Amino acid sequence: MRVVGIAASAVLALGAWWWIDWRPQGGGVVLAARTEAPSPHVPGPATPEPLRAPTEPVKPGWVQSAVDKAWCDLPVPQATDQDPPLTHRELQRAREASTAQQALTQEMDRLKSDWTTRLRARGDERSLALADLLQGDEASLQHLEMLASASTDPAVYAWAFGACSNHADCTLSAARWAQLDPGNLVPWEWEAAHARAASDPQAQADAVFRIAGSTRSNYYQGERLQLLLTLSEADSEGLQMAAESGLMSAAAWREVLPLMQGVTSQCMPPRTAADPAQASLCLAASEAMWKTSDNLMQSQISIAIGRRAAPQDKQRWISRVAEIAKLMTQARQEPVQGAQSSPCALVLNQRRHLQALAASGELGALRRQQQTVKSID
Repeated sequence: MRVVGIAASAVLALGAWWWIDWRPQGGGVVLAARTEAPSPHVPGPATPEPLRAPTEPVKPGWVQSAVDKAWCDLPVPQATDQDPPLTHRELQRAREASTAQQALTQEMDRLKSDWTTRLRARGDERSLALADLLQGDEASLQHLEMLASASTDPAVYAWAFGACSNHADCTLSAARWAQLDPGNLVPWEWEAAHARAASDPQAQADAVFRIAGSTRSNYYQGERLQLLLTLSEADSEGLQMAAESGLMSAAAWREVLPLMQGVTSQCMPPRTAADPAQASLCLAASEAMWKTSDNLMQSQISIAIGRRAAPQDKQRWISRVAEIAKLMTQARQEPVQGAQSSPCALVLNQRRHLQALAASGELGALRRQQQTVKSID
């Protein structure tokens, strides 16, 4: 399917009407600004050169507003644009090929370069680490690994470990992370996974024991989002805010998460049924994960472990399953809800969701959204 036509919006600025067009030119999407011929009796402003919105430095506020408005007015392909309706995959391809998506991709590339430069200029360890993570190429990730190996900041180490942990030549270890971050159960989830892969049941059991005694659970995604939000300059919905949110989302969840079989395999019914001490340990690990978790995945794993360790406590697990099911329903609706007829339809909602994730984690953000929905109802 092709998106036909170019959306235009009229903006009154500096005493002249400006038309803002998005159109592909060469390798990028160009923002063209032009004026009507002025009256012979009224001096008119000089016609400016075309503005390349996704690649040029930050523009004056009135230009950015015009760019944002033009982008918001672009059409977004819908499933019903053809008869029969487009399939999900066809719709996805159509949206990826749309002018709106091409402009967004280019603006995200521009922002990545700008944010990386600004983070490196700050010079503190977390900013330097996040700049490497944001850049994401092999050289940057190698530098991040070296930075973390000399660091005592658990956030820097966690970011680097998550980026390199699936590489055979990664020099970082979950054990070192755990040393830097006492009380955090996440590195012990990694230790359990590595011990299982190495067929080391004793190390696996020790990792579960450490999880059971942990008091916190932190993947350091919230800290990453908080730092990214300090770079934001968008104050209204539009192309810039959409690009910022897209870049934040991509950077916040780029690392590999631990395989939880390292924990769950220690708490299977044959083992827990035959060994009350093991069942008690698994139940303690389940409770530690439940009480400290800030994400859906970990909460679901904690329920799975607890049900196997204490199957007789049915009401506890039924209640927790119901709670997580409600939050999962909320997650499917947030931040994407309703028909996306404009590229700006969800931008403000996405930004608010990212701010809530940074402040409260996934579960906190979803619970806050639930309360908002209840208050509206």
